[in-house]
Amino acid sequence: MKRNILYILCGLAATCSLNPTYGSSYMRGLKGLDVSHWQGYVNFNDVKGDGIEVVYIKVAQGSNYQDPMWLQNYNNAKNAGLNVGFYHYITAANNEEAVQQAEYFYSLIKDKDYECLPVMEYTDTPEISNYEINRVVATYLNTLKNLTESNIAIYTDEDRVENLWEAYLSEYPLWIAEYAGEAPYLGHWNNWAGFQYTETGSIYGIDGKEVDLNYFKDTIFVDQYTMPPAQATPTVPEIPPSHVVAPSAPPTYIPPSHVVAPSAPPTYIPPSHVVVPSAPPTYMYPNGEPIYFGHIVQLGDTLHSIAQRYGTSVDYLMKVNNISNPNLIHVGQILIF
Repeated sequence: MKRNILYILCGLAATCSLNPTYGSSYMRGLKGLDVSHWQGYVNFNDVKGDGIEVVYIKVAQGSNYQDPMWLQNYNNAKNAGLNVGFYHYITAANNEEAVQQAEYFYSLIKDKDYECLPVMEYTDTPEISNYEINRVVATYLNTLKNLTESNIAIYTDEDRVENLWEAYLSEYPLWIAEYAGEAPYLGHWNNWAGFQYTETGSIYGIDGKEVDLNYFKDTIFVDQYTMPPAQATPTVPEIPPSHVVAPSAPPTYIPPSHVVAPSAPPTYIPPSHVVVPSAPPTYMYPNGEPIYFGHIVQLGDTLHSIAQRYGTSVDYLMKVNNISNPNLIHVGQILIF
């Protein structure tokens, strides 16, 4: 996908062919390619005739740019009977931009018919910390996952797998680029769903232009996943008998986060919700799935101070946490962002 300024010229024609000379068991899978406007016009019937079964199409970059060839590529690839997937080159530098870009990508593909998982590419990361980069990616992926009700795959290279991505991202299928002719290093992932083995390939149907060539496993297909509801509801703990309201009074359940009286017992936070200082804070649904990063409100916290700490805004925190009064939060309350 990425366009390097300098290309290494192939000494042997075989190294640029559809099948690399270093074929081994880790290479097995469906043959595929990914295209954008860089390839110009693509004859997908010829592409299919050369053994390609999967094609990924670049749709967009950031939050306001569409690849000028994506609709033509989509229609022609579908007409040729290929398995189609879409990828989005994101540029987000914070969580708000990550949400905006996920929503933008979804708005473009929501009415399209695709067989392969939507894919995020985040190659040129901004000058923020690795921790913040992982937060941005997690926010984007979770937002798009909920919108599409499908899993999302990550396109990346071996260096970032080894040195950047955190373990909690390994729940998303991996599409890895590695051009050295060896089995790629997978880091926190157990396997790959896509393997890009060259960015300088050639194939019938794409005249005079180099193209990325890949292998894909069946884990790249949308129908391999059964998604849980987009917004799971946390389980309400059983109310002990001592807290049961007498029959003569109308029963009222007051969530712990709304109890502000000093005499109220401290709110119990299950171990699965405790933020470990050495790890990125994560809000967990009862099924163990990370949804958004979170913050447990401490004495003295304000929405403004929390927004400044995590590089977001008060308006964004109010929106995602359904807060109507920016001056009212409670100690022990979990804010997601």
